[in-house]
Amino acid sequence: MNLEIWDKTRPIEPGQRYGSSTPESISCQKYWIANAVACLAAAYLDVRCRKKPADHLLLLYGKAKEISPNSDDKEGPRQPSPIYLWGIFAGESLGNEEKMPILKQENDIFPADLLENESLLADPQQHWWCIYTMSRREKDLMRRLTAAKISFYAPIITKRFRSPNGRLRTSYIPLFANYVFMFGSEQDRQEALKTNCVSKCTKIEDREMLVADLRQVHAVVSAGVPLTPEARLEAGSRVRVKTGHFAGYEGIVVRREGKTRLLLSIRFLEQGVSMEMDEGLLEPL
Repeated sequence: MNLEIWDKTRPIEPGQRYGSSTPESISCQKYWIANAVACLAAAYLDVRCRKKPADHLLLLYGKAKEISPNSDDKEGPRQPSPIYLWGIFAGESLGNEEKMPILKQENDIFPADLLENESLLADPQQHWWCIYTMSRREKDLMRRLTAAKISFYAPIITKRFRSPNGRLRTSYIPLFANYVFMFGSEQDRQEALKTNCVSKCTKIEDREMLVADLRQVHAVVSAGVPLTPEARLEAGSRVRVKTGHFAGYEGIVVRREGKTRLLLSIRFLEQGVSMEMDEGLLEPL
């Protein structure tokens, strides 16, 4: 499509409209904008639609010329405006783009009865391993361990927030960033290292203490209680829950903004999670 640049020094003939269908009447500014919009649209279609941008662009341009609202019976259809072209391009691309699927919450434990299966936990050939993953690779490692039938636990909690447009969004994030607790043999550890998701793998010697901590965390996460991750443990009085759904659980009582919170810790990590608790349900140890 060859468009000549209109010479601004040449006077406009009587009756000639600015922006009519003749190439000579198209100004430099409109020609530049049209080309800029075409380039943007081509890049947009290449990324969003995964189509051949040049062919699709010509097709849409021909469609825009046919249905352009700037048509005139006397003078014939005019060149579509850049804004109108961009609306056509965006509308076509948005209609053809592949929508991003909303991912469901993934399993954070395998098998589901790992922490209650006493016979499995008593196997002397298997050990607990604390795996520190590469950045933001926890879920990737969990998927690979599930596919390989290797036992693990990495608690995931629900986080709700509002997007800039005001919509309520839900995401599922690891409770302990970059940490996955794996239960397996030395061969399982080697398989985990082959995933290229692991930065460091440490054997945990005190398995009884770890299992007790993980059971408490798993119970409060499964109950859907509002939780706050604790990056470090705070000094406080150690207490036990006397009654209620979490009776027998032990933790550290902390007070924030006039409210009492029970901090449940993973002592191996020196991290934990806290939840609001009625002080009347607690007893000192």
